[in-house]
Amino acid sequence: MTDNARDEAEITRLITRLGTALDEGRIDDLRSIFTADATATTPGGTAHGRDRVIAQAARNDEGFTWFQHSISDILVDLGDDRASVRANPVGVYGRDTAPALRVGGLYRFGAVRTPDGRRFDPLAVQPLWQIENSAA
Repeated sequence: MTDNARDEAEITRLITRLGTALDEGRIDDLRSIFTADATATTPGGTAHGRDRVIAQAARNDEGFTWFQHSISDILVDLGDDRASVRANPVGVYGRDTAPALRVGGLYRFGAVRTPDGRRFDPLAVQPLWQIENSAA
């Protein structure tokens, strides 16, 4: 495997870990996904610093009992120690057994090489559509 292929695989795995942490409510796992000084801009606002990014992620999920994130079409543009990443997320947020909200959009990440491996900074979330189920 080439260095570029290894870097792309590491970044793709980081995206998978992000979706899994959100789906399983393991918000503290985000500490190993974002840099200490990460910035995230989402529909919930802009957060500066890993602790605030994590707090914002937790706030965005309030009121739902389950989640499913599917992240596809990952495109990685590698640089030496930084990469630009684009991906398409689709999220389903539920209450009990019914989906209450479906959303789709665009993720843009910076993936920084650190001594502990790649970490994200920044993250920008661009919502493109949403469908609400008021009965859920």
